[in-house]
Amino acid sequence: MPTTLNLASAKSNSLAWLVIGAGTLNLPFLGGVLVPEPITVLPQFTSGAGSLSFAGTLPAALPAGLALRFQYWIDDPAASFGYSSSNGLQGVTQ
Repeated sequence: MPTTLNLASAKSNSLAWLVIGAGTLNLPFLGGVLVPEPITVLPQFTSGAGSLSFAGTLPAALPAGLALRFQYWIDDPAASFGYSSSNGLQGVTQ
């Protein structure tokens, strides 16, 4: 299953972590709320414009109807606790 996630309006040229999980955690974390219950965390860098795109393929063996949660956490010295986050996003496999 091809999957694409786009992040915009983040701090430019910064390390960002894409948090992926199947459960919802909603845990207060670094001055924000960590939405996904982490299964995996993937590091990336934002562009000079503060954007990035993740493109990948989810395993075909995932069952239809599985809800996955995604959220970016960005290294941002001007933010509370030095990190900012995106909104959480949910996608459902087909």
